[in-house]
Amino acid sequence: MSITTQELSTVRILTSDDIKIFRLDPSKDGFDLFIRKKVGVESIMLTDSTVDLIGLYDNFALRAYDAHPTYATEPRNLNNRTIDLADGSYFLVTSTAKVFKELGSDYWFHLFVPTSVVYGYPYPGSREGQIDLVDDFWINVRTFSSTHATYDPSLDDRGFRDNPYHIRFQQKRPPADEIASIRNLAIHTGGRFYSDLTDGDQFIDALEKVFQEMPKEGLTKVVFAIDATISMKYVMPYVQKNFLPSLIKVMSEKPILIGFVIYRDYEDLLKGSYLTKILGDGFTKDPLLIDKYISSIKVGGGHDVPEAVYESIETAVHDFYWDDASNRIIIQIGDAPAHTIPKTRKIRKDGKTISITGPTQEETIIMAQSKNIKIINFLLPTNVHYS
Repeated sequence: MSITTQELSTVRILTSDDIKIFRLDPSKDGFDLFIRKKVGVESIMLTDSTVDLIGLYDNFALRAYDAHPTYATEPRNLNNRTIDLADGSYFLVTSTAKVFKELGSDYWFHLFVPTSVVYGYPYPGSREGQIDLVDDFWINVRTFSSTHATYDPSLDDRGFRDNPYHIRFQQKRPPADEIASIRNLAIHTGGRFYSDLTDGDQFIDALEKVFQEMPKEGLTKVVFAIDATISMKYVMPYVQKNFLPSLIKVMSEKPILIGFVIYRDYEDLLKGSYLTKILGDGFTKDPLLIDKYISSIKVGGGHDVPEAVYESIETAVHDFYWDDASNRIIIQIGDAPAHTIPKTRKIRKDGKTISITGPTQEETIIMAQSKNIKIINFLLPTNVHYS
């Protein structure tokens, strides 16, 4: 039985031992990928997918918008010419292999892979998009028998092979002091702290219990403060599907109003996103609005472990009207602790740029206590698949 050119190109030549991943600089938003240089491999390039065996769909090289020494000056050839990108992006390609003493005596290709990469072009009939390579993803390492990621139609495999990898980063449990950064909020406001929930069912059961225990007398106001970084991508669709029906039922039986704050982190703020954001105009009892708010939460960004937890509590305390409520609760949901050292951000106010430092743990507790608000915290495990 003969094998087609497309099929030959998908016969991988890299194994699991030929790939290593590190974070050489934790301050950088991404990871360092090392690929062992094997006989017949002269360059590598990352692509959005493997070659289509039928040949109906194109696949594209991954690109980054920020320069990095591992790829910024590495040329890529296509159709006997070097490609110059007009949009200021860079192909994730390299023909440079070196010995890295930490990896032994072999030669390795090295690429820094940013968390957010793009592919494709805005041409009619083409496709384009962005991929966030954060916690759980596929990546294709295309190896070439020539330098500069050069295709060679004269060869049976066209001069390249595809080597897809499923990569899943497992974050370590935060240190005790970082867990305390959230747990103490619950302890000192009369709330509750959950950190040992191992799956989606346990999470939903705990949420339902919180609402079942709310009194039938006196108005209860609840603000959900929800982590909207990329690692939470499976959580909110699961909440919408499995918790929303029971929430709507209990709200029909008890005087409860709901509000939403979503939060990311300072790194996202620098990139033009938000730090905290209120969904809607405050509290509501309308199930259609609640469904709309939950479905509108789009995750993204993040990537260092601590997030803007205290800042989300600050927004919930100060930017919602609590005075007419007999029972006041903030339910904070996320998979990362708070910043133990406050961070500073700059804003424009009255025509001037001023610096605002985020609240400390003590300040966050005091502001909640001042309005008699209980804080219930859910520190969820990272990378759990909710279905």
